[in-house]
Amino acid sequence: MVARFDGFGEHWSAHWQLGQRLPATRWDIAYRCRRTTSAAIHPNRYDLNESQRRLEQALTDIGHLAHEIGEEHWKTNFFDAAVNDLVIHGEEQP
Repeated sequence: MVARFDGFGEHWSAHWQLGQRLPATRWDIAYRCRRTTSAAIHPNRYDLNESQRRLEQALTDIGHLAHEIGEEHWKTNFFDAAVNDLVIHGEEQP
């Protein structure tokens, strides 16, 4: 994920590693942020509808993966819930 602010940006990335704590959560996930200075980016250069569609597809795909590896808790409570929120909030846009 990239967040743009006046005069700087934050580049967030998730790093996944299979943990050894069976049968509980099997994944160790760390989020890292790299801050950069950059020129302001004009918001009209991005297609928010296309970005929403791509995010929805990514969440759906990771939900399918979670199901396939037996992580129903993650699928139901995180990925499916995020898709649901994204669709609801997307419908609120003019």
